[in-house]
Amino acid sequence: MTDRREPHDLAEADAWAEALVGDLFSPDQRRAARAVERFRASARFPSIPPADLTDRESMRAHARELIAEGAGQPSWSALLARLEKRARIRANDAPSPLYPPWADAYMPVWCASHAEARRVREEQQGYLLPYRHHYFVASREYVAALGLDPDDPDWEAIGWDWAHPADEPARARLEGWLGSETQSDRLP
Repeated sequence: MTDRREPHDLAEADAWAEALVGDLFSPDQRRAARAVERFRASARFPSIPPADLTDRESMRAHARELIAEGAGQPSWSALLARLEKRARIRANDAPSPLYPPWADAYMPVWCASHAEARRVREEQQGYLLPYRHHYFVASREYVAALGLDPDDPDWEAIGWDWAHPADEPARARLEGWLGSETQSDRLP
């Protein structure tokens, strides 16, 4: 296998291996022959033991190794480790509802501590928001882009501080609007 294709995740890797096994055991002779050729083209499988050719489980194990080779990994277990690491990184990099992928366009002010963020918030009359273990101060436009009303009285009730709100029920009400199209749909 000469092209280097890496599966997106474990489910995709298993699906590719299962598809290859399905081709090997296909009643369609051309499909089966193409699958055998993929194995023969591999440096790992110049020949497959004849007993394995009739055993789906053995061929699944070989197919997994072939998928790993195609992804540039030395083994199926190495590919799994890489995919698991990638999944952990993705989970940690998942966008926050308060800091979606487009947020940098609004150039919020990042702060090293909550105390610094409170000071900056007061100076700029902004909105103090958390992101993981950090804090940033955002503008009215940013808050509106999140779909929240920057003039909602709940902002004053929480002290414009989402991370350490003065009024937790007010923050919960604001949070209820996150992800909605717009807070203007609020009923009177």
